[in-house]
Amino acid sequence: MIWSARPESQIHLPESESVTKSPLRTLDFFFENTSHLTRPALLDMGSACNSNIRFFGQQGFKIYVEDFLNDYLDSGNGPPCRSGFLLNYPLSSFDGILCWDVLEAMEPEDAKILIQRLFALLKDGGFIIALFDAREEPHAKYVMRHKIIEQEMFIHEPIREIPSAARHYKNREIIQLFGQFEVVKSYYHKNRLREYLFQKLSSTIS
Repeated sequence: MIWSARPESQIHLPESESVTKSPLRTLDFFFENTSHLTRPALLDMGSACNSNIRFFGQQGFKIYVEDFLNDYLDSGNGPPCRSGFLLNYPLSSFDGILCWDVLEAMEPEDAKILIQRLFALLKDGGFIIALFDAREEPHAKYVMRHKIIEQEMFIHEPIREIPSAARHYKNREIIQLFGQFEVVKSYYHKNRLREYLFQKLSSTIS
């Protein structure tokens, strides 16, 4: 396991940016389609959260945690191939990746490079769960900790503000970004959060 050194603390934010709650509808399908695997490997790209590590561990997963967005923002404006950006794991390491909402806070070209890397890190048949904000109007963006509080229910805790505005992706742009994947499930939640489950297919999967 890789653990984040950052404590589970929350910065002071405006009341409008308080903790929110939403379902994660894709999770059951993800569990159903990995239940036949022995100790499937899961990469969590969000801020470290002990409750999530316990939850997925109890489901039989081997957990790897990368505080990706904080590390990406702290790395400055170097080239996309900068050290640590592309996740230092062997190819085909993971059965699932929790990408969360990291793509919206990245430079578009970096986001494309990251998707290519995630494709390479997934095993054939592996899944990515990704979240996108449906709001089209400009709004502040925060690094969020997505914490499981019960089966299929998460709370979203703002950790730090991101200097630039969030990158808004239309549905067709999301599909294009994940062009190498199949869209298995997608949901639009009442809190205007869009949820996607993508799968890396192989020629042996019908």
